[in-house]
Amino acid sequence: FVPFVTEVMYQNLVRSVDENAPASVHHTFFPQVNEAQLDRRLLDKMRLAINTAALGRSARGTADVKLRQPLAKAKVFVGSKQERDDLRDLADVLAEEINVKEIEIVSEVGELVSYKLMPNNRTLGPKLGPLFPAVRGALAALDPATSAVTLQSGGQLELAVNGQMISLGSDDVLVQTEPLGGLAVAGEKGVTVAVDPHLTPELAQEGYARDLVRVVNTMRKEAGLDISDRIELGYDATGDVAAAMANFADFIAGETLAVLLVDGSLPDGDFRQEAAVGDQQVTLTLRKVEV
Repeated sequence: FVPFVTEVMYQNLVRSVDENAPASVHHTFFPQVNEAQLDRRLLDKMRLAINTAALGRSARGTADVKLRQPLAKAKVFVGSKQERDDLRDLADVLAEEINVKEIEIVSEVGELVSYKLMPNNRTLGPKLGPLFPAVRGALAALDPATSAVTLQSGGQLELAVNGQMISLGSDDVLVQTEPLGGLAVAGEKGVTVAVDPHLTPELAQEGYARDLVRVVNTMRKEAGLDISDRIELGYDATGDVAAAMANFADFIAGETLAVLLVDGSLPDGDFRQEAAVGDQQVTLTLRKVEV
């Protein structure tokens, strides 16, 4: 099917305007990439955004917060002004990818984590011999945050020890990190992302609402409904789950094509299911709406 569609596109877009073109797309060579036409700045910007989003998701994972659960904020540190400007331009995209309400770009990594530098005895002991104690002391005198960023970016630490210059890389220095303020942190190659895993009642309810959407749409499939079928949805829930159904009713209805949400069971529902939402049980019933 794909080769057929490709051929039709070729005939419509190429042969229709160039009668000297080969008779078939299958008679042509793959085009050569023109490196001069690549927008390197844009590629770098998007690569940074992709890496930042991946680190944000990794930070969420260290806090054991599922991606469907919205969080309040992610804080991002990058080393250069250009990178900070690039991420500000893409803040809305990053917020959606990491599922947070706000992206904050910080200028100091010390706002997110504290660092401690430790010499890697396994590599430095044999390498430095009698210089090792002096190098360990010089390493302890460095600014740990600045040094950690240098190492994570692939750079070297230059130490003046007993009249000699000693270069240390990421294999020579162990970087211990401690997130600040209960943040969950992930970092790599000069980019550090921290998310606040603490949930307000409003954020928790929004997470429940998204879980409910997932459960209801799975019910729709199991009930054999078409993707465009409208439904009525009844729910038996308590506590925060019931509050989520009420406070996020428009969102849930829009995502599940529910024309009516009913607090309670639908006695003549087409499909009924109990599901765990958070740490609570909810009973859902749905009925297809004939139009």
